[in-house]
Amino acid sequence: MHHRLLSQDLEEMLREEGAPRGITLNELMRRTEGRGIYIAMVLLCLPTLTPIPLPVINNLIGLAVALMALQLALGRAPRLPRFIGDHQMTPERWNKILRASVRLVRWIEKFARPRKTGWLAWRAARTGNALLIATLGLVLALPIAAPFANSLPSLAIILIAVSQMEEDGYLIWAGYAVTAGVIGYYVVFFELIAATLKGAWILLLKFWDYIASA
Repeated sequence: MHHRLLSQDLEEMLREEGAPRGITLNELMRRTEGRGIYIAMVLLCLPTLTPIPLPVINNLIGLAVALMALQLALGRAPRLPRFIGDHQMTPERWNKILRASVRLVRWIEKFARPRKTGWLAWRAARTGNALLIATLGLVLALPIAAPFANSLPSLAIILIAVSQMEEDGYLIWAGYAVTAGVIGYYVVFFELIAATLKGAWILLLKFWDYIASA
């Protein structure tokens, strides 16, 4: 089956004479047959790739990504929340966003392309990947101020979203590998927290024993 590049759809919209007034991001996703939601996820996650978490911003972005992914998992037409997705843009702003999206997608298409895509089209695979992105979005939303606590789930989201968008059955395994790294990171992180709390509790009990015996 012929795979039409997303950049071709965006360029076609950009070439149309006179950008439609009142265009919205939800309209953009509709006209790109839903693939635009993956670009929205990538654009949202890019600022969170920094090693140091961004308070509040990470939380909001994580929740927005989780909401979009849940819609995909439920088989609903992907839509951003109204306050974002239905916000009307002027033709000038629309063109700026569209041109930036074309540049980003062209760069993505240099290394992501349809490879071994048969299983990615399965309903179970698409639902499972959407639920995985939703889970990673919730992890991204956790208020944890630790190095790489947010950049790792963001990277996994980007890799899985790009793989789904470009139907790349090879690249998605990189997304799964990073997801495994996220799980390992948080297992170690919470074990350290638990060990620290346990140690603090033991010290507190010893202190009270010392006070009581004094």
